[in-house]
Amino acid sequence: MITYKPNDTESYYNRGMAYYEKREYDKSIANFSEVIKREPNHADAYYKRGNAYDDKVNFDEAIANYTKAIELKPDYAEVYYKRGRIYAEYNAYDKAIADFSMTTKIEPTHADGHGYRADLYREKGEYDKLSPAIVWR
Repeated sequence: MITYKPNDTESYYNRGMAYYEKREYDKSIANFSEVIKREPNHADAYYKRGNAYDDKVNFDEAIANYTKAIELKPDYAEVYYKRGRIYAEYNAYDKAIADFSMTTKIEPTHADGHGYRADLYREKGEYDKLSPAIVWR
């Protein structure tokens, strides 16, 4: 039997996801904010709200949400990766490299984490820090 509970936390989370998929970012943010209000330690809600802010090109809010998600769930590789991408856009290469390094430490097969970190080392001219396997990427 399926029970309809429009005001429970899971429903807000699911609505946030649905609005995000429809690219209705303001509605998505509102629903994830309600999840966070009800469950302040909900790392996934911070991550998803960060994604919505990222897609709205509100990078400061995205970084704040990603940082909170990492604080709540330090082994959340994808959040480090997403925050690293924004830092790279801001030319904050050292912060971006640190985030990409955490991404690949947590998830060693995260190809994009390795690739973006290598790109930034190249950008900085720090070729000695590149793995021989990716120098010619």
